Amino acid sequence: MSGEDQLIEKTKVSTQKGISWLIQNDNKIEKIKDLSASYKASYLYAVTGIRDRASKYANLISNKYLQKDGDFKTSIDKKGWEHIPSSPGNRYVYSNGWIISGLQKSGAYYAVKKGLEFISRFQDPKLGGFYSRFDEKNHKINKNFLDTSSTASAGLAMLNCGKFERAKRAGDFILTVLENQTNKNKFFFNSWETGKGLMTDVFTNEDPGAMRGRKNFCVSTEKDAVYEMIWFIGMPMKFLCDLYEMSLDYRYLNGAKELFSFFNKLDDGKWKNNSGSKIMWGASELYRYTKDLEYKKAAEKILEWLIETQDESGVWVHSLWYKSIAEQPFPATLDLVQEYISEFSDVIFNLSE
Repeated sequence: MSGEDQLIEKTKVSTQKGISWLIQNDNKIEKIKDLSASYKASYLYAVTGIRDRASKYANLISNKYLQKDGDFKTSIDKKGWEHIPSSPGNRYVYSNGWIISGLQKSGAYYAVKKGLEFISRFQDPKLGGFYSRFDEKNHKINKNFLDTSSTASAGLAMLNCGKFERAKRAGDFILTVLENQTNKNKFFFNSWETGKGLMTDVFTNEDPGAMRGRKNFCVSTEKDAVYEMIWFIGMPMKFLCDLYEMSLDYRYLNGAKELFSFFNKLDDGKWKNNSGSKIMWGASELYRYTKDLEYKKAAEKILEWLIETQDESGVWVHSLWYKSIAEQPFPATLDLVQEYISEFSDVIFNLSE
């Protein structure tokens, strides 16, 4: 058996361990009232072909978390994410994008329609990017801030649902962000302030959970890459690759390459970073469209590490925030398993091309 075949087999074993853990914890999962615990579930079960569970979670999200305005949140005045409030605080529609893509793949089209109507309101008519913040109690969009992660997630939803022009405008915003980076050897800034441009005044503190902490707005090559939020590079990389497949516009493919080049500037800790799964996701897409072995090797290296660090129970520890499974909140563990298994499915498809 070749090394590539062995990796595929190990990934299948890892995937089954993760899914088995999810099934074993069904009763515990059903008791969680926070949307953060289930927002990736429809996508996961759709891409892994487990139709009954994809349907189960599509119904759960549509009936329990879909609000009248088309938003998905824990309750009428609370998004959720009690364990990481900075996430929706800075990237409000990020979860909506995952949900809509999963529901589309699961065939829950009414909820998809309502969800698209809601996030469409967040797209800046001039810049094409998606606004980062929302007052969940007063139901008002803060139109002062945009970011690449909200844009990439919402853009993927638009792309998956055939809203190609909206997706292209979202991609153009990410290219604008790349063009305006002020020091490409040291920093990747992911947010934009309306009327001012790239947000670079973000060096307040290093707390990853802080609403205004540097790590939520900037990936730095000057810091230990083990603890940088490198998913800020991987998510737009994945989106730009998919946008290239739809449009055959090389600007998007070149943008994804530029993001990967920045990732390569980080120190070797980047290979052992739990948020690197999205780098793996994006790099595997780059390999699929370019056949450049550099991207394949990067995706495989991260995949190997993730498989090696999976606990025998089937879960992972998110080392950006926690030191052990015992310390890690159950919704965070659940989110990580759902994310990794979802991405494993796509990565194996891309690397097998």
